[in-house]
Amino acid sequence: MNGKISMLYRTAVVGLLISGAAFAQDNSEEIKALRKEVQELRNDIKGMRGDINKAVAAMKSGARPAAPQQRPAMTMIGQKPSVHQLTTIDGMKTTVGGKRDKPQVVFCYASWCGYCKKSLPWMDEVQKKYKDQGVEVLALNLDQRGEGGRARTEKQTEDHFRGLNYSLPMAMTTSTTNTAKLGAELKARSFPTIFVMGASGEVESVHVGAKAGLANILGKELDLLLAGKNRTSFPK
Repeated sequence: MNGKISMLYRTAVVGLLISGAAFAQDNSEEIKALRKEVQELRNDIKGMRGDINKAVAAMKSGARPAAPQQRPAMTMIGQKPSVHQLTTIDGMKTTVGGKRDKPQVVFCYASWCGYCKKSLPWMDEVQKKYKDQGVEVLALNLDQRGEGGRARTEKQTEDHFRGLNYSLPMAMTTSTTNTAKLGAELKARSFPTIFVMGASGEVESVHVGAKAGLANILGKELDLLLAGKNRTSFPK
């Protein structure tokens, strides 16, 4: 609010400076710049008035602000994705969806995503801790193919991941594996998005973003799943 008041004060001062008839006829570059600045500030004030009027009208009508939209991937909790046969970049065959002997963690990411790079060490930590208990932590790459923008070739995607030197397996879209189709089914539209699946193939939890303490959170959930529990026992 103080910033808005300061801006209004500045507008008033500048307005006074250019209000004189002689001053108004001055076409120097400095005055032109001041006139432009004043007009921009007037436009800002006009927009502020509009926002205030809308807020007042909403208060008078008793309308409540719209609830924040749920992340699409969160709607997958309690769902069972269809079975997808995948091959990792090291030639390992694996599946996502369907019944398994043990829980599975699917880490959906993109090579260009900085938050994914931040999260990968945590995922590698979980992989190393639970691998001997039969839990698979799978990096599911969802890079776009093609040219331009954020698109990556198969080689670029693979080289990027191998250069990170992590132990967890990674599957990406190739001529024989379509991770994009799986990503669409899981509604993974933000990166990273992590899915924890029980042995039944049901999604037990979804984590969107590189939240602090993610490895510990996943560890607690996996411990409960390995003990025969489900998401109703997960820490809130």
